Amino acid sequence: MTQITYLAVFIRLFSVFLFLYSLRQLGTVIEFVLFGTYGGLGATILVPILSSVPWLVTSIVLWFFPTVISKKIIGSSDDQVEGSLSAKSLLSVLLSGLSVYFLYYALVDSIYWFSYWRLLPQQAEMGYPTTMSADSIANVYATIFEVVASLCILLNSKKLAGSIRNFGG
Repeated sequence: MTQITYLAVFIRLFSVFLFLYSLRQLGTVIEFVLFGTYGGLGATILVPILSSVPWLVTSIVLWFFPTVISKKIIGSSDDQVEGSLSAKSLLSVLLSGLSVYFLYYALVDSIYWFSYWRLLPQQAEMGYPTTMSADSIANVYATIFEVVASLCILLNSKKLAGSIRNFGG
């Protein structure tokens, strides 16, 4: 298998994560259809749809086009022959896989914080605070950093693999 094939396998696994997450989020659409609420609060259908449908569509795209996406991330190089991978290529694939794993959880957190932010105005009607606490704001910044860091590692895994192997000795 080539480096692109290994990354394509990770992308397919990521698509399964996203698919399962989107199914769990479909509960919010069902709640809205049945009860007209989102998380027990009044909302428009847009909020539940935005919290589930994009992840379902993304999972489908990732499932059907993993090789195309792998080629965009890794690019083409001379070491794309069948057989064993070089240490740098294997390290690049492992870094890509780890970053996909962490990107998944960062995106899940992003959905949570987006939903939380969208529901803040409606909490006033129920007598709850309508501002985010300091720890919530800090967690939003941490989630943003996690998304950016995961994307940077994913998109630069080849360069980072070379840097990791260079001990400067």
